[in-house]
Amino acid sequence: MQGIQQWVVRAALAVAVLLASMPVADAASVSVTVGGRQITLVIDPDQCELDRNNPSDTRVYDLVERGLAGQNQLLMAAADCQQIPPWRSGTRPTLDDFTQVQVNLKLREHELRGREAATSREICTELRKQGDAIVNGPEVTATRNRFNQLTDTVQLNATTFIGVVHEDDKACYASLVQKVRTEQGRDKLILSVFAHVVLRGRLLYIYRFTEGDSFEQLVRVTELLQRSVDAHLAANR
Repeated sequence: MQGIQQWVVRAALAVAVLLASMPVADAASVSVTVGGRQITLVIDPDQCELDRNNPSDTRVYDLVERGLAGQNQLLMAAADCQQIPPWRSGTRPTLDDFTQVQVNLKLREHELRGREAATSREICTELRKQGDAIVNGPEVTATRNRFNQLTDTVQLNATTFIGVVHEDDKACYASLVQKVRTEQGRDKLILSVFAHVVLRGRLLYIYRFTEGDSFEQLVRVTELLQRSVDAHLAANR
């Protein structure tokens, strides 16, 4: 499976979304084709999809896709609907909560039907070689300590892998953090939780980004992503 370097690249794409402008396009779901197979991508209830036909949104997609060139395809991007109006009017300096769905270019046609649970286990096993964390169960205290230590020491423009934060037969979830400096000169920590999930036999990556430096934020975003994975699985039965 892919190494940690690719997770770092994707986390850096959060900055592009934070600094670009975007209007809102209401949608409950979108249909995409991955390796010749139709897949439904579910828009989270708090999010609005970006519109590729809008010049501002096109700039966002272009920035992200340049960063992914040669390794992943961006299938969908969305942002928090409530944050967009004040952000666009200039009363909110940054956009803090957004979603991306991606697929690896080399795996677009790779057939994984019947291997959903095995794929989740294999990915989590590989990611645990890079670092480990579990946000529930008996390891929660150790994970909280690990998260607090890493977020306290991450350097500006650096990305730190937190580890696997949840695993089940549906998906493998992992997290990383990146410290960035906004155009307003404020340092902020971008927290990302991403899920590897097999939909109709195709492996997709679903990312949730937020601003946050607390363990509670990590738990919250992980729970949001679990609900998103459940919605995607239900829509693609």
